[in-house]
Amino acid sequence: MPELVERLDHASPTPVWRARTRNGDDVVAKRLEDIEPARRSDLMVQLRALHGADSAHLEPVAGAAEKGGELWVLLRPTPGLSLHRVLAEHTLSVAQATAIAVGILIGLEELHRLGLGHPRLSDRTVHVDALGDVRLSDCWLP
Repeated sequence: MPELVERLDHASPTPVWRARTRNGDDVVAKRLEDIEPARRSDLMVQLRALHGADSAHLEPVAGAAEKGGELWVLLRPTPGLSLHRVLAEHTLSVAQATAIAVGILIGLEELHRLGLGHPRLSDRTVHVDALGDVRLSDCWLP
C-alpha cells in the first residue's frame, strides 16, 4: 500500500488521497468500503482489465492494494475538472458540448471493448481537461 500523503476530497463519502508508491510515483488512492467478497472478486477482474487499458478516454488505473482489510484503488493522477464543475463555471458552445459528448461516447466504446460498462456515468464521473479532452472516471465502482 502506498503512503497516504494528503486527503484530497473532504466532501466525498469515499476517502480520496494523494499517495506515494515505494518507487516515488504519485498516485490517487480511493478507499472502497463494505465490498462483499463475491463483489470484490468481480471488482479485481475489472481493475485488471482497466489497468491494462491504454486509453486517453478512461481514468488510468495503477492497481489495487489492501490495508487492514480495506480495498484501495490506485489511479494515476490526471488533469481536468468534473463535467459537473465545468458546467457550473462555464457556458459551453455547441462545438464544445459536441466534443465532450463524442469523448464520452468514445470512452464508453472503449469500456465495452474491454467487456465492461459504466455503472455510474454522470457529470461527476466525466472529466474534461484544459484542452477539452474527456476522460471517464470511476468505471470500476461497485
